[in-house]
Amino acid sequence: MSLQEAQQFVAQFIRGEYTPVEHAAFLQWLKGATIEELAVVAEMHESMHGEWVLMAGPSTAWVAQLERKLDESEEVTVGDDREAVMVGEGSAGGIRMRPEWKRRWNVWIAAAAVVVLLGMGTYIYVQRVGLNVGKPADREKLLSMAFVNPRGGAQREMVLGDGSKVWLNAGSVLKYPQRFTGSERLVELSGEAFFEVAGNSGRPFRVLIKDGEVEVLGTFFTIMAYEDEPENRTAVVNGTVKVTAGQQSVIVQPGEAAEISYPSPGESMSSAGAVPVVHSIDLSIVKAWKNGIYRFRSTELSTIMREIARAYDVTVEVKPGVGSRQIDGSLDLNKTLDITLEQLNGLTEVYKIQVNHKGKTVIASSI
Repeated sequence: MSLQEAQQFVAQFIRGEYTPVEHAAFLQWLKGATIEELAVVAEMHESMHGEWVLMAGPSTAWVAQLERKLDESEEVTVGDDREAVMVGEGSAGGIRMRPEWKRRWNVWIAAAAVVVLLGMGTYIYVQRVGLNVGKPADREKLLSMAFVNPRGGAQREMVLGDGSKVWLNAGSVLKYPQRFTGSERLVELSGEAFFEVAGNSGRPFRVLIKDGEVEVLGTFFTIMAYEDEPENRTAVVNGTVKVTAGQQSVIVQPGEAAEISYPSPGESMSSAGAVPVVHSIDLSIVKAWKNGIYRFRSTELSTIMREIARAYDVTVEVKPGVGSRQIDGSLDLNKTLDITLEQLNGLTEVYKIQVNHKGKTVIASSI
């Protein structure tokens, strides 16, 4: 990997747009990079710091390693704003940086450490309850890569190591191993994704979701499992999948969806009846979001508002008495927020409901 390619990778990493091959190449480049090369990449990273969406902290051990590398360097050329003070003979050696440069450098150290953490399999782990998937530490080590599509992002596509394709919706994170090994292919999803799984009858493909899992052999299906939704949904386009919650499993055929309801605050999983329930669906509605079209039928306005919040990275507010209204229609989330709200107002006008926004807050209220 060249310096230019390393810079390109950092930009992709910040946005969650990188492949396992690119990640491995960058880790290899990072090991042999000179201080001068790290400084160039650091400057580029600093300019994009506001776009950093990953949620992991730096490894103190690796930060110390980078700092030792800095101390061992005799000279670094990073521009006129650098003030290098060479330590005198007989001292520990190294360069003393101006406080403001060291602050800027530490921003890059944190980002680089996240890359190394991902490679070492110590990315943030969210424990799932009641699933027999091995010890948390084992899964944390296995699912060492992350494909991130932040709130406000367009739909993103990636190809996994086995050839399976994944389309990720806004506000979603897919965790997966650097390469698939063993008797199964395991990933973990928080958010919404459409999967086109490469067939391999000897190695089932499993997706871990909140309070459940989905297992397939080779098929097209979509999963909606956002943390802020009251239920998750797995819809099958082609093939067959098995959806499990707790000790209960159901088989889902093409044109069907399985839903798992989450307990309300203070309610146990058993009292909520969190057993997968299968029902028929309209596949055109399920598949439309891949192209940025959000279609809905008899959908509560509060649910539609949450979709808008993720698509445009805004805060939503639903006034009393309007959130439970069930609406049919579609929204083109490829358009600007103003155009989308104009479309929605055309659908809610009959209910005397108006949706508008003030800055980054979208408000639904009675007219």
